[in-house]
Amino acid sequence: MPRLLDITFKAWIDRMPGAPHKLIVVGKAEVPTGGWTGELVYRNPQGINPDILLLDVLLTAPTEGASDAISEVPLR
Repeated sequence: MPRLLDITFKAWIDRMPGAPHKLIVVGKAEVPTGGWTGELVYRNPQGINPDILLLDVLLTAPTEGASDAISEVPLR
């Protein structure tokens, strides 16, 4: 069963001049086998407080053979 590695999650705002500000969130999930992919996606609906951004973790299992080692999947 996949699990989130809470201590790995970080968030910041990229305020590079000449570009719109962008929120960046990164973290990792631990999965039972290799070959998984993952991403963070906006939750829809966001909830009753528009100031709180809710994100869901979308993990995709491998479609073909994968290693039996526990792996970490980067999320962004």
